[in-house]
Amino acid sequence: MYVVATPIGNLQDLTLRGLKVLGEVNHLYAEDTRVTQGMLQRHGIKRSVSSYREAADRGLLERIITDILFKLKQGESVAYVSDAGSPGVSDPGNYLVSRVVALGYSVVPIPGASALPAILSVAGFPSMRPLFVGFLPKKKGHQTLMGKLKGALESGVCDTVVFYESPERIVKLLGELMTWEMPLQVCLGRELTKLYEEIMRGTPEEVMSDLSKRAYHQRRDHPSHLLRTAMKPYYITTSIAYPNAAPHIGYALELVQADFLARYYRQMGFPVKFLTGVDVHGLKIQRAAEKTGQSVEAFVAEKSGIFETLAGTLGLSHDRFISTGDEDHIAMSQALWRACAANGDIYKKSYRAWYNVKEEEFLGMVDEVADPKRR
Repeated sequence: MYVVATPIGNLQDLTLRGLKVLGEVNHLYAEDTRVTQGMLQRHGIKRSVSSYREAADRGLLERIITDILFKLKQGESVAYVSDAGSPGVSDPGNYLVSRVVALGYSVVPIPGASALPAILSVAGFPSMRPLFVGFLPKKKGHQTLMGKLKGALESGVCDTVVFYESPERIVKLLGELMTWEMPLQVCLGRELTKLYEEIMRGTPEEVMSDLSKRAYHQRRDHPSHLLRTAMKPYYITTSIAYPNAAPHIGYALELVQADFLARYYRQMGFPVKFLTGVDVHGLKIQRAAEKTGQSVEAFVAEKSGIFETLAGTLGLSHDRFISTGDEDHIAMSQALWRACAANGDIYKKSYRAWYNVKEEEFLGMVDEVADPKRR
């Protein structure tokens, strides 16, 4: 059986030997088949992947292990990968390896990416006697272990301590380190090997100060991904509804789903802008108004109010209820299309028209230029 290390972020970090084994082995088992299939597809490997989760129901787990052992007995090769990094290193895989070894089958390591050596290699700290403790316990035993780690550093049993911590507890941990009353240097790594990789160094106080100046969100991810910078604000929007008829249940469901996402990601620290609203232009609005004998303006005012009331009734956390008739919406939409045209992003190939928000129709280039009033 092969135990294969997989990338902790950058998919190019899969070794050539790892690629060969994953492509040629008879049976491949993974912690999450979806994650593994994504990695395989990135490298052009098409094959089946079976699930092996050590957190699964014990009865199901035993059936999977029995199946793996039977395949090994038949002389077939098997490989196991976790979602990221080296299986068994603060990751699933130990139990499977112990069962395979107990029956006398060989287990072959295919080394590769791991957050542990990655952070050690760039910390710049003494590492002749590093002590790796994996994830710190959340409650029971936490203070006891922290006391032992402090003692190990003071006595010289180890020269560097390495551990994984979740984003939501990193600030609290730095606060604990500040109370140790001993000279400490911290190296904090997040998003290792990814686009927004960041490594911070300094005393616990300095790293804490550095964090306080940044915008972060909390996220559960691979243990080395301690923090993630919150970038520019991003938007969650619903479909812009036509108020030519009463809102239906599907639209209400969409509002609730969008609101859930907005609330969740705000809780995680994202600078979310949640927008919803109505489209008050177009022939369908005009025709609906004519059927009621109302002017378009009166019809839109009445029907839009129903949709806006619904948003309030559902208790949405939206930042704004937009109407396509709002002057700033029209101005920004027109500015966007003009910018696209100026950049050459419009009028290429099949794009031969200019979208006019006020009349909701596509105007040909000649029409737009010939009739300035319709711009």
